[in-house]
Amino acid sequence: MRAMENGDYGDATRRLERFAAEYAGDDRAEDAVFLVVIALRRAGRHDEAVAAAKAYLLKFPDGFRRAEAAAIASGTPKSRLRPGSTPR
Repeated sequence: MRAMENGDYGDATRRLERFAAEYAGDDRAEDAVFLVVIALRRAGRHDEAVAAAKAYLLKFPDGFRRAEAAAIASGTPKSRLRPGSTPR
């Protein structure tokens, strides 16, 4: 998404949330919901990213990004996350 690539995480968050709401039945809605988490983290909005990660897990408990969302939801600092890692 262009807004993410340009570092406009606020706009990316709004667009992704709108897409997820308007196209909830679309297979890409799960990706959009998770990308909101990433956009919020990149914007430095840690508490909102944690809340969004928890919302992702509630909506998609078996989601493709559940391990990464769980790590973020636990409040694990970004520097300690590694691909494939899970929170304690």
